[in-house]
Amino acid sequence: MRHRHREIGEWFADRGLREPAPHHDTLFSWLRAQPRLTEFVRRLFDVPDVGTEFADPYAARSGPDNEWPKALTALAEEGLLDRAELIDRCLGRLLRGDRPGNLRGFLQLYAALAPDTEEILARARDHVRLAVDGASGPARTALAALRTVDARLPADLFAELSAAVLVRPEKTLTTAQLSRVDAASCPEAAPMVRTADQVSRPRASTARRSPARRPGGPRRSGTRRAPTRPRPLRRRRARTASHRAGP
Repeated sequence: MRHRHREIGEWFADRGLREPAPHHDTLFSWLRAQPRLTEFVRRLFDVPDVGTEFADPYAARSGPDNEWPKALTALAEEGLLDRAELIDRCLGRLLRGDRPGNLRGFLQLYAALAPDTEEILARARDHVRLAVDGASGPARTALAALRTVDARLPADLFAELSAAVLVRPEKTLTTAQLSRVDAASCPEAAPMVRTADQVSRPRASTARRSPARRPGGPRRSGTRRAPTRPRPLRRRRARTASHRAGP
């Protein structure tokens, strides 16, 4: 096959024609050959549904060089892409929110980049925003990253994070954050945690309260329905009233 390709190249060269574009076996080799790779990747993060391509489950069957997250990470390791910019753009897309299937691709890219503690601390506020306002998956990822820098996180930022996470609807996130607050023994977080607890208690009691019965729905136990008059009696009274009224 390689000999055949060489013959084709010589045929084009003899006629003064440009050789055909080289074939790339993997996504990584194709990206590596792009002359404007940095600009291409920047624009890539603006494509609406590119996250679903990042999370393509069939790409892994052809090897890691055909998976977008791993290919971009490898290019950053070679210095062809700016690693810090990749992390920033990945966090930016997660903060924007989207469909779960689209966010999954950016979560995979974040996992492939695997930011270290210094990179997380440099973007601590972005991680806190993601833990507070992000969807369940991104919020869980942000909290896991912040857990690695709890000891170095500013006290006011940790208190803000704890107060906001404790009123999220996901029980697993609130329980995990409560254990972190207990372990950290942060005095700045105590007032905010009490406030969050007061806010969350009415919501929990309202959820436990049985809903009001809809018209025509089943009755709750212990209640009595008002007695109704028999239908034949109603008909007889209606006939009597019509006879009294006369023509």
